[in-house]
Amino acid sequence: MWKKPVHPWIYEINARVWLKRLRQEYRAPFGLGDVPADEWRRIKDLGMDLVWLMGVWRPSQASREIAWAHQGLQAEYARVLADACPSDVAGSPYAVAGYQLSPLLGSPVELAVLKEKLNGLGLGLILDLVPNHTARDHPWCEKRPDLYVMSRDKGWFQPSEAFECGEAGEDPWWVAHGRDPYFPPWTDTAQLNAANPDTRAALAEIALGLTDVCDGLRCDMAMLAMNRIFSQTWGKWMTKQGQSEPADEFWPTVAGPAKAKRPDFLFIAEAYWGTEGELLRQGFDYCYDKGGYDLLSSRNGAGMAAALEAEGPEAGAKVRFLENHDEERAASRVPASAMEACVAAFLFLPGMKLFQQGQLQGARVKLPVQLCRAPSEPRDERIAALYETILSLANQPLFKQGQFTKPAFAGDASGERGRENLLVHLYRRGDSLGLAAANLSDYPARGALAPAKLPALDKLAFKAGGPTGGLGNRPPSLSRTAKGWLVDAPPCSWGVWVTG
Repeated sequence: MWKKPVHPWIYEINARVWLKRLRQEYRAPFGLGDVPADEWRRIKDLGMDLVWLMGVWRPSQASREIAWAHQGLQAEYARVLADACPSDVAGSPYAVAGYQLSPLLGSPVELAVLKEKLNGLGLGLILDLVPNHTARDHPWCEKRPDLYVMSRDKGWFQPSEAFECGEAGEDPWWVAHGRDPYFPPWTDTAQLNAANPDTRAALAEIALGLTDVCDGLRCDMAMLAMNRIFSQTWGKWMTKQGQSEPADEFWPTVAGPAKAKRPDFLFIAEAYWGTEGELLRQGFDYCYDKGGYDLLSSRNGAGMAAALEAEGPEAGAKVRFLENHDEERAASRVPASAMEACVAAFLFLPGMKLFQQGQLQGARVKLPVQLCRAPSEPRDERIAALYETILSLANQPLFKQGQFTKPAFAGDASGERGRENLLVHLYRRGDSLGLAAANLSDYPARGALAPAKLPALDKLAFKAGGPTGGLGNRPPSLSRTAKGWLVDAPPCSWGVWVTG
């Protein structure tokens, strides 16, 4: 059965694209529940603990039509697929028309079947919850308009901010498109009223029901439903409607029933704008580390070290990533000379590690989420070999179950040029110790670890390091000096030391 380690790994799959490709490979029209077990075993053998299937819910026909007609998106489709056509566009997976399995992916019962299969292999299943909005053709828009940011006054919203709803024979009403405070509305969506107790109750009921078919929810743009941010975005509308900010926060109300039923059920927040700590205190198990992503992407080792120091106990509750479906692919963004050090720095961070389908093979194409077909990309053998090496090192109980510590440097920095660029991570599990070091910069870095704050490192032995593949430079070295244990790291290098 599935059991979450302290520092789990999660593998994101674009379900619509992936299943379409598998059906072609196997020449069989199976659904998610009948995916051959070997496909899941391969993911498990990589060291993954969780599978996040993105895009499984009932699609929106309105979103599909809008996505195909959108000129900006059409340019993106053409960039990715020279022969893109309407059948390649399924609409946004985050314009959800209903929390039932998409007919494109199988019959309604297949999610429960899939969960049982994955759990039997030691994998947990993560699905999406979109709390901020629904598709504009979700049944609630007609049947329960009170759940939305809406008005019966046509002039309240600008034409681009809302759409008309109403059943035959009734006066129409206008429902706002979903949005965040800083960007234009998403025109294929309908904005839920996160301040309405009935909206919260409806979403809590959905989350509770999903505990039967998955092991956790990745909550899209989770911070938008927080009281202060919802009020920031929709405060004028709330005032006009005579609504005030609720006394209770959104997420304890929505997640509470699911957590009461299944304490092991995970809530993972996509979060930005420094809201991670608030969301963790409101009951989330994990929150995206977008700040860490930015620091790793810019190879800012000093900034990443400072961020870890500031995180304190929350470090283990962050979702670390080098890429996801919203970001550019790492292979297209990180210089080849620095890729090994960036991957090592990422993998030995505390918390949950997120991998995107194709990342381990060096995929370079960022696919618009509206597409259900992807181009064929060549495998980057160097990147694939790199991940094979570092995944095998990091996929050990010491690093996945161990206690993380960020060692401090000795006070005297004389002769230790560039030590601020060093990322050094220590893990302890029982009598076992593991040390990982990475220098993300283009310059040498040397730093002595303060001996008074370290366990005895005498039994550590070098396990592996890089860069490899003839890219120059040697791995870092670890040696004992009068000041402490000196990490001497050439540019863009990484190393791992373990006991025993």
